[in-house]
Amino acid sequence: FVAKTLVYAGLAGVRFAGPERVGKGEEFTVRVSLSTTQPLNAYAVELNYPSDVLEILAFDDSRSVIDVWQEQPIVFQSGRVVFGGGSLRAFRGEEGELLRVRFRALTEGAAELRFGKTSFYLANGKGTKTVPDLGNLAVTIVSEPVLAAADRDDASSFGDTAPPEIPHLSIVDDPFNPDQKLLAFSARA
Repeated sequence: FVAKTLVYAGLAGVRFAGPERVGKGEEFTVRVSLSTTQPLNAYAVELNYPSDVLEILAFDDSRSVIDVWQEQPIVFQSGRVVFGGGSLRAFRGEEGELLRVRFRALTEGAAELRFGKTSFYLANGKGTKTVPDLGNLAVTIVSEPVLAAADRDDASSFGDTAPPEIPHLSIVDDPFNPDQKLLAFSARA
């Protein structure tokens, strides 16, 4: 018995959106987003960056279409980041945000943000894999500051320090194990 995985290309695309020119020492945000003509509900993403030129400061998944994180962003010293998860409600459309990444430019030069092994899965009940079209981003780092205040101040979403409001809190039966209880709550930011 040989399992066969069907791979469809061209149904989806993933890209970086961010400044193409920054000054040495400046912090900037890059948005990782997807567009698709078919409903998707699972995502496995690898992104690569030059770790000698750029430093990752933070991740923001507050606007992500990913509801259930199988793998929170993991940063490797080699300049590779992997993350993945699923959507409780399938996503179809333009510019669905997967993640925001906050970088600092360490040195002058060129930095290319590239996608590595990246795949999405159709919300068709079969786990059909689709390999998205990849939109990389080239960033030039120069000696003088170039970002406007609005570009630099996008870090506000990374420093949320206000605690959430928890209007409902209860202990419920675990649907998978009747000998256990779960703490259930809803929260508002």
